[in-house]
Amino acid sequence: MPCAPGASPPARRDFRLLSGGSGISAIGDQFTLAALPWLVPKLTGGPAAPGLVLATMALPRALHADRRRRGGSPVAAPRADCPRRGGRCPQPCEHARTACRRHTLQEINAMHTVRFSQVDVFSAVPFKGNPLAVVFDADGLDTAQMQAIARWTNLSETTFLLAPDDPAADYRVRIFTTGGELPFAGHPTLGTAHALRESGYRPRRPGRLVQQCDVGLVELAERAQGRWAFAAPPARIVPLPAEQRAALVRALGSEAVDADAAPCTVDNGAPWLLVRMNSAADCLALRPDDAALAAVTRAAGTSGAAIYGPHAAAGPADFEMRCLMTGGDFGFGEDPVTGSANAALACLLEAQGRRPAASYTVRQGTALQRDGRVAIDHDPDGRIWIGGDCVTVIEGRFRY
Repeated sequence: MPCAPGASPPARRDFRLLSGGSGISAIGDQFTLAALPWLVPKLTGGPAAPGLVLATMALPRALHADRRRRGGSPVAAPRADCPRRGGRCPQPCEHARTACRRHTLQEINAMHTVRFSQVDVFSAVPFKGNPLAVVFDADGLDTAQMQAIARWTNLSETTFLLAPDDPAADYRVRIFTTGGELPFAGHPTLGTAHALRESGYRPRRPGRLVQQCDVGLVELAERAQGRWAFAAPPARIVPLPAEQRAALVRALGSEAVDADAAPCTVDNGAPWLLVRMNSAADCLALRPDDAALAAVTRAAGTSGAAIYGPHAAAGPADFEMRCLMTGGDFGFGEDPVTGSANAALACLLEAQGRRPAASYTVRQGTALQRDGRVAIDHDPDGRIWIGGDCVTVIEGRFRY
């Protein structure tokens, strides 16, 4: 409520959570508390509003430092650079709790902030695709800061939007995993474009966007049913040497590898070892030996294997895919839905003469209880488009 003219503002009521547990997240010295209604009166002394209450409290660095020194609850101490420190402060105890904290809050308020979105890619339903963190206005961030943010989000990729260097581009993007930077990745390309358009950006050419990244310029276009897609970058295809195929079969723990389709390394900026199984069911049934598979992918010059198999005619998609990441810049584990691997698959099927039609679909993420869907289109001019739905799940700001 606004104050009457000449009146002092109401005293700020600070609260402190004295025990750990769920409901708290932290960025630097700022903590965000998600409090259920029954907890609000205990913290604020006021009535509880219906629904979930979100509150933010900032704890100054001085409190953290004092907690570490004393090994207990934080106790505020006057800051050394405070003009009211020592004998000049008429109420040092109260000053420690308010004036010095106010100085710290001023510092916090002066910190830089950047807009942030988290997008679910290759799904129109939240939590069924592959999440992507998108950081806007990232020109003020250096590489170390970008990598630190990517490690903190702990997603398969985090992207950073910057002003383009190339006049033909709408924007420039840098793509980071938790382990390093990638020159290109598919679901970050599609998700970043979605977040940019949703933020209000208008493409210079209606229905077209040009992304600048480390592999060059990548075109995106609005396709059928309003779904956006990116043009698959050129790919280099190298068959897996015959002497390594037995090791691959042992690593996968399955004899159902399609003997008529040679496994190949396909590099479009994110190299994958593509392996075709006899069926989608064989793909889903895999229980590979992670260490043995990592040795095979390293020998093939990749950091992951994209395993795929055809569905039956009445199946949910034309192909099932699983992307198993084996270290390096990719990290470890199974990726929910992977644009670069699907682009690699499209290029490989074209090269091998095994694409089922001019347009087909791939399902991915089933083994992770996801339901990603990738639409692949081959144009008569030879261009290949990789598309899918996107939905924004989180919007906010980063403070650094």
